Amino acid sequence: MTKIFITGCAKSGTTMLLDMFHAFERTWVINDEVGLEDFANLTPEQVGNFDFVVGKRSTGTIFSASTLTQRDINRQLFLLAKNDIKVLNLVRDGRNVVKSYLASWGYYNPFEWMECIIQANKYEGFISQWMAYEDLLTTPDDIQVEVAKQFGLTIADKWSDYPNFVPASNRAISSRSYNLRPIDKGKIKVDKTTYLQRPNDVDYFNSLLMQLNYEV
Repeated sequence: MTKIFITGCAKSGTTMLLDMFHAFERTWVINDEVGLEDFANLTPEQVGNFDFVVGKRSTGTIFSASTLTQRDINRQLFLLAKNDIKVLNLVRDGRNVVKSYLASWGYYNPFEWMECIIQANKYEGFISQWMAYEDLLTTPDDIQVEVAKQFGLTIADKWSDYPNFVPASNRAISSRSYNLRPIDKGKIKVDKTTYLQRPNDVDYFNSLLMQLNYEV
């Protein structure tokens, strides 16, 4: 049984990506956010007759949170390696992540996104595949083929047909209510406001954007 774990900063599209894995054969998608330790401890008997199990990070997960201690990070890296967990790390333009924080939660935190990228850079050897949210919306079927090749999955439905293939009984709802909407390229439009005040912070934020091939 192959374990695939989705990481990424909040508001980067991880819930949508989790739901998209219903498009693969013999794949069990965990409907809610899951802690890495619980995910690592899943057994084939618990999962059932599936070749793949896919989960999405909960709060306090590496590559997805700024509040981790080094001890937390080391423990999670150990779990990833010991259990041969395949990590799919989703990134999104940090300016839109911050904008989404404001729209959904009423606060901004550019440093949360920055720390997620910093962790991913530092421990990238534990990441099996990086994916850009913008590519997922622009060329979903091409990205799906890449993912299938990377992990040995078999495609049953095209990602461009999302969310038609997601079973109503298995939609990722977490503790909030997510509305499944068709892929919308309009979400890629960049709000270039960073909300950072100190020049050094702005420069570093922009350097991370450029490293991820976002136009500054």
